[in-house]
Amino acid sequence: MIKKQKILILGGSGFLGATLISHLAHQTVIAPSHNEIDLLDINRVYKYIEHTQPDIILYSAGITKIDLAESNNELAFLLNATVPEQIASFASKSNIQFIYISTDAVFDGYNRKFIFSETDAPKAKSIYGKSKLKGEELVLLANADNTVIRLITLFGIDNTHKNFITRILKDLQQKKSILGITDQIQNPLLVNIATEAIAYIINKQLTGIFHL
Repeated sequence: MIKKQKILILGGSGFLGATLISHLAHQTVIAPSHNEIDLLDINRVYKYIEHTQPDIILYSAGITKIDLAESNNELAFLLNATVPEQIASFASKSNIQFIYISTDAVFDGYNRKFIFSETDAPKAKSIYGKSKLKGEELVLLANADNTVIRLITLFGIDNTHKNFITRILKDLQQKKSILGITDQIQNPLLVNIATEAIAYIINKQLTGIFHL
């Protein structure tokens, strides 16, 4: 029998977060909007955690667009590393597990290697990858029982949240040219499969680093 837990999702309005909320309907899920909680107001975040008393905090917020991270270096490291470390450290004092959603971009410094395991040493090259890798390290330092989940590009049919599949379909329907990357190999992940795997990790109370 699956134990019912209270899960606080930070970043619940995003593509992954919104799908995850639906998939975790059997749990008690709290997903405050940006208007309810500003992650840059860390003391307010602490008070929110104290008030809601979650069993698990899942951090799927932060800067997720590579170009935006490159042009906003300081903000990328703040939201992808400093803030999750602060929250993870605060959560650890109350025995709250912290789950950090990371990325395959922590490996973007390799040449001619396409498959990575959890035991491979990350080599991030982009600001985005470096900020997420720093976030991973700090979250696991805050508590060895925390969890890092690395995702590759997510896709799905979603009229509310844009992703590369919906953009391609729209461009094809409008007979527009499609701009893409020609020097990269990826294996995009269906968002529904990602959320199913995350739910499994939560239900089994797994800790450590996982690749999806």
